[in-house]
Amino acid sequence: MDVKNVIEIWETEYSNSNDKYIKLIGKIAIAYIKKHPEEADKITTGLTLNGCMDFMRDRAKSNQKNGVGVATLDDLYDYFHFGGKASTILSDEDMGDLGTHSKPVPAPEPAAPKPMAKRVNLSMDDLF
Repeated sequence: MDVKNVIEIWETEYSNSNDKYIKLIGKIAIAYIKKHPEEADKITTGLTLNGCMDFMRDRAKSNQKNGVGVATLDDLYDYFHFGGKASTILSDEDMGDLGTHSKPVPAPEPAAPKPMAKRVNLSMDDLF
């Protein structure tokens, strides 16, 4: 399949999805294939963004430890048969409207100072 067809198919699937994870997979896959058009011939019509999500879910389940499973960009690359290792995280510009980095986490409010206990000098005679 040629690059234009691959991008068109993925952009259509991306546009028709409301799932932010499908959109993230789409952004990564489209950015990769634009940088590496020579790998477009590895893509078949069966390699979809939704299919990649299912593959990554299965991969995360198989990698579970203590009830937590994780899939990585390397798993995405495996699904689409992309060569090489996954690149570093996407920039905010690449993330676009996905919203994962759009709202900065506010700094916590400083804690109020603890009140100091007053010392009182009492003797047993003062109590009776």
